[in-house]
Amino acid sequence: MHEQIQKAHKSNPRWSPRRERFGLHQGAPGLTMRLPQSGFTLIEMVGVLAVTSILAALLIPKVFEAIHRASIVQAGVSVKTAKTTLVEHFAKFGSLAIDGSVSPPATVALDGTDARASDFDLVLLSEGLMDAPFAVRIGFGYVELLAGTGTSVNPDGINAAYDLDGTGPPNDASGVAVAEVVIVDVTLEDARELNELIDKSALGEDSSGNDFRGRVKYAKPSTTNNGNGNGNGNGNGNGNGNGNGNGRANGKAWAYGHHRANTVDVHIYLTHK
Repeated sequence: MHEQIQKAHKSNPRWSPRRERFGLHQGAPGLTMRLPQSGFTLIEMVGVLAVTSILAALLIPKVFEAIHRASIVQAGVSVKTAKTTLVEHFAKFGSLAIDGSVSPPATVALDGTDARASDFDLVLLSEGLMDAPFAVRIGFGYVELLAGTGTSVNPDGINAAYDLDGTGPPNDASGVAVAEVVIVDVTLEDARELNELIDKSALGEDSSGNDFRGRVKYAKPSTTNNGNGNGNGNGNGNGNGNGNGNGRANGKAWAYGHHRANTVDVHIYLTHK
C-alpha cells in the first residue's frame, strides 16, 4: 500500500519531496491540501462583544460620575480663588466697595444703582487681580457686593445675612459690605454636593428644604420654571469693560430668564467688612 501511494505521488507532475513532506501535493489518494486558517469564529466574536458590553456597562457610569464630581470640585476651587482675590483687593485698596481700575480709585455704591457691585468680578478683572470673569460649570456664576445688614437679620435665599457657624447670632456677616458668589440655575443635587464640599452636611438643608446655614445658602427649589429675566449692560472701567459688561449682562439675563424647574440659586459667602 505504501509503495502504491509513493508511485501515485511520483506520477503527479507537481510532485516534489518538499511538497510531499508538507502535504501540499494534489491527487494523492485519500489526501487533501492543508492550508493555514485565519480570522475569528462566530463564537469568538460573540464572546468579545459580550465582554465589551459588560465592561462598558461598568465603566460608563463611573466616567460620568467622575466628570460630574470634577464640576463640583472646579466650582469649589473657583470660589476659593475669588475669596483670595478679594483679600488681595482689600489689602491693596483698603476697602471692598472700591473700583481700583480707574484713577483715582472710585467708590462702588451698594444701594442697587451701581452695576459694578453686581458684577464685581469684572472689577477685579479690570484691576488685573483675576485672569478671567468668574465662571463655573454647574450654573451661571458671578461675584457681587451687597450692603451689609445688622446682626439680628435672619439669612434667607437672597439677602446679605449669613449664619456662618449655624449657631447664631442670626447674622455673622454684619458690616458695611458683604462679598458673595452667586451661581444661578443649579440643580438641587449639585447644590447639595457643593454644600457638602464647602460646609459639610451638618450645615445643610433644614426640614423645610432651605439651606440658610453656613457659607453656602439657598432657598428650596420651585417646582415650576420661574424665569422671566431680561437685561443689558455697559460694563465698567477700561477698554475691556464694555465687552465684558455687555456679555455678562446678556448671559445673566439668559440664566435668570431660562431658570429651570427644581433648580436653585446658590449664594456663597466670601468675606465681609
